[in-house]
Amino acid sequence: MKKILTITSSILPVVAVVFIISQVLFTNELAGITKELHALDATIATLTNENTTLERQVASESSTLAISTKAKEGGFIEAKKIMTLSDKDFQVALQIPR
Repeated sequence: MKKILTITSSILPVVAVVFIISQVLFTNELAGITKELHALDATIATLTNENTTLERQVASESSTLAISTKAKEGGFIEAKKIMTLSDKDFQVALQIPR
């Protein structure tokens, strides 16, 4: 019985020290991972804002008014009279007898 007590009393402090050291190391690693997660969250927020800005720019550039303005700047003129090709009921399509 004394032998068990002696072994236990000598091993228990060593085990406690090992557990304390492992807890400190684990906590340190967890803190590093938390910093990385915050950095990733900040990057995600920045990219989301940039994506929203780009979506607005695309919508603005593809609007009818913007396309009309670019067409006028490119030398296109507005049609005075609209003409269509038709053969009876079918516009632009040709009716070929078989």
